[in-house]
Amino acid sequence: MDRRSGEAMILLYKGLSLMSRLIRVATWSEYSHAAWLDEDDGSVWEAWRRGVRRAESPSAAHNAGTPVEMYRVAGEGPAARALIRAFMRQQEGKPYDVPGILGFVFRRPMGASQDRWFCSELVFAAYEHAGISLLRSPAYKVKPCDLAMSPLLTLAGGMLTDESGASE
Repeated sequence: MDRRSGEAMILLYKGLSLMSRLIRVATWSEYSHAAWLDEDDGSVWEAWRRGVRRAESPSAAHNAGTPVEMYRVAGEGPAARALIRAFMRQQEGKPYDVPGILGFVFRRPMGASQDRWFCSELVFAAYEHAGISLLRSPAYKVKPCDLAMSPLLTLAGGMLTDESGASE
């Protein structure tokens, strides 16, 4: 894993579970999940099955051996990280955006909602909140693979989730 202390990163997961494979097929992508790694404490913020949560590590609740690509974001300094972190804390506990995911499956946008989030939508909105525009798109249309296409992202390395994960 190639990380510098104090750097936050966007994590893009290549999930192994049946649900992850379905998401990858529906979104025509190698990625099934997105999260934000806060290097200040090593925690991970993500929209997960039961909603937005802060996890202790990139492996928490993910199948062991899941490939994860790690991306640095140009222009993300300490001030932006503080805004992203504050945004994530405000969203903690909000439900998972099932209608938004169904929009990808049926190729019909289901509309934006600040009351629920899916993974890439949350990460994208957090950067928008910090004044960093990753792409020209509304958050509810951003899939995990879209994040990787941002000209502001640079691949910094990768990892495999470890045995601390429970299930994907």
